[in-house]
Amino acid sequence: MNLYEKLEDLAYSEGIVIDRRRKLEALSGMLVMIEGCPPIVHVSPALNLPESAGVLAEELGHYYTSSGDNGFAANKQQVDRAEERALRAAVRDVLQLHPDRIIALIEAGVSTFHELADRLEISEAFLARARLAWIAHYGLVYKRNDYSLYFDPLSLHKQHE
Repeated sequence: MNLYEKLEDLAYSEGIVIDRRRKLEALSGMLVMIEGCPPIVHVSPALNLPESAGVLAEELGHYYTSSGDNGFAANKQQVDRAEERALRAAVRDVLQLHPDRIIALIEAGVSTFHELADRLEISEAFLARARLAWIAHYGLVYKRNDYSLYFDPLSLHKQHE
């Protein structure tokens, strides 16, 4: 089962309907919550699987972090905060993209940004956005044991004794 299918299962277990039929004008995805109806996540049918996985994860992030927010009535600052919360939730909770996982993949031989995104089954664009969420949470460097994972640019350094 690929990542997108796992995310679909997660959404369905939460009672969320996924619609990939509706072409969204300028959006890749959108969460619609109307009182009395099941939540619906629209994912653009034009997206490939890694792109769809990132979009679905972020829309699930909106589902987990919104409290009846109405994006249409919000100002730009409120929308930006909601997008940031959803991205953090998508990275941390939905996809579980902890820096330790990135370190393990690099230790296992992943050597390029493209390869890392491929192994995580997300797009490079979403991985770049995840990197911004890590920087906001951890700062520019995450240290574990004798490793330092730098987020800008993304690189792993082993401390020599």
